[in-house]
Amino acid sequence: MSSNETTAFAVAAVADRGKSRSQRQRLQQPFTMQPVLEKLGLTDVNDGVFDGEWRGGGAKIDKISPIDGRRIASVRTASDDDYDKAIARAQEAFLKWRTTPGPVRGETVRRLGNALRELKHELWVTHCAN
Repeated sequence: MSSNETTAFAVAAVADRGKSRSQRQRLQQPFTMQPVLEKLGLTDVNDGVFDGEWRGGGAKIDKISPIDGRRIASVRTASDDDYDKAIARAQEAFLKWRTTPGPVRGETVRRLGNALRELKHELWVTHCAN
């Protein structure tokens, strides 16, 4: 077993505390990021700029797993044009958002929080892979 695999199993062992036998066995199976990425709507290569639609005409950055050194996925950065469009769209959105009534803004933020909570496990897994 490589040191990266040992590290992965050590992390799983800490997570094992208080788990049933079937839960512990499931944790000891080889882990793949693919189902997590799919649930988050991510693919092999992803655009990294959002302005109402996803863009990414710049350089590609690979995300490498610290556990086994394999590439998890890639993100395309913003080109100069992507950056300009994103800034212009953000300014337009600000002008609209500041005239939106407080209760509507509050409801929007609440819905965003709920959506993040529904994906908290997947977000945690991607954070731990950093």
